[in-house]
Order: sequence, then structure tokens, then C-alpha cells
Amino acid sequence: EHLGHMDKAMGVYQLGTKLFPRDRQLLGLQAHLLHISGLEEQAQPLYEKILKIDPENADAHLGLAQIDRALGFLDRSAEHYDRTLKDFGLRPQVWREYAEVLYESRDYQAAEVAVRKALELAPDDESSLDLALILREGGDLSGAIEALAPLVQAGRSDAVQAKALWLIEAGRYPEAGAMAEGLLRAQPAQPLAHYIRARVHLISGRKAQALADLRLASTLGKQAPFTARVCAQLAASLEARP
Repeated sequence: EHLGHMDKAMGVYQLGTKLFPRDRQLLGLQAHLLHISGLEEQAQPLYEKILKIDPENADAHLGLAQIDRALGFLDRSAEHYDRTLKDFGLRPQVWREYAEVLYESRDYQAAEVAVRKALELAPDDESSLDLALILREGGDLSGAIEALAPLVQAGRSDAVQAKALWLIEAGRYPEAGAMAEGLLRAQPAQPLAHYIRARVHLISGRKAQALADLRLASTLGKQAPFTARVCAQLAASLEARP
């Protein structure tokens, strides 16, 4: 397996589980190899077999949690994560995955608790971004903007763009405009930054400047096709107004 000979490794695991059908370690190794190979339908019954032998087996619950999430069974996935964390409660990645499942289930309060636990154990950019998204969807826009601060400081462009958009959402137009200007200084052909600045221009009654930004962004389809289309439609709508 470590040498990358997955087919040969699978053959050995299959032989092992035939010889020792109740060996949890062998069953788990075979299930894991199937799981990481994308063969979820074959991995699932092996994890379930492990749980029949050992109902509290954390590795099996984790495997089933990930499989159920991939298949869209979010309630089942959350239940398996909950049981996994009884043994893996010090693993920040498991808390983060659990938070993402809860977020997808729109249980934002529980998702926030889980992602904050992940950050407490091991602060990282992706968990910080997850926290910001969870707070925003949960209705705490100010908290979401604040949660982006360390990522913005670190210069992550996705966080800067998100913060600029959310500042507009929060009615903090001068701050959004300043962030758009900063983005454009670093990358003059940034379609989303032109869109954000156009929104600020429009809100401030500067129609001509807004149109200029929208028209330019609409020509940058290679960088951001969706943003370019939106800007083209907004420009056409503005031009049609008296």
C-alpha cells in the first residue's frame, strides 16, 4: 500500500479478512483502502461489519460519517461524527468535518460550537473561514466579518473578497470601497473587485464610474466567467435606465 500498489494491497487485505473475518484491524484497513479509492459502496458494509463486532469503534464511525456525508445523508453522518468524537475528541480535523456537516444541515449554532472546538485545538485558516461562513449564515454578519480578520491580515485573497462583499451587505460602503481599491492595486484586472467598486459607486450616486467598472469587468470572462456575466447584465440594466 505504501509503495502505491493498491490492487496488490487490496488482494492481501481480502485474503486476510477471509482468513480472519472478525479481525477489526484487517477489516478497517481494507475498508479504509476502499474508502480512499472512492469505492464507498464496497467500504460501507465493511465498516458496518466492524460496528457489529465493536459498536463503539471510532474508526468505523468516522468512515461511515464521511461516506454518509458524501452520499448526502447528513443526519446519519452527524450521528456517526458525534460517536466518533467520544474517542477522537482531540482531533481538530474531525471537529472541522463535523462542523461542516452541521453547517450543510443548517444547524448553525451546533456548527459554530464544533468549529470553535477545532480552532481551540489547532488554529488554521480553513477552520477560520468555516467559522466566518457559519456565523454569516447564522445571521451574525458582524461576527462573520470579524472572523475573517486574521485571514485578511494574512493576505488571503478569498477572505479579502468575502469581507468586501459582506461589508456591502452590512451597509459599510466606504470600507468595502477601500478594500476593492486595495484589491485593484494588487491586481488591476480583478473582476470581483471591479464589481464591488461598482456597487459602492452606484450606492454613492456615481453612475458613470459604476458603468465603467461593470463594463471592464464584463470583458474579463476568462478570469471569472460568472462575475463577468453578472457585470454585463448589470451594465445593460443601468444603460437602459433614464
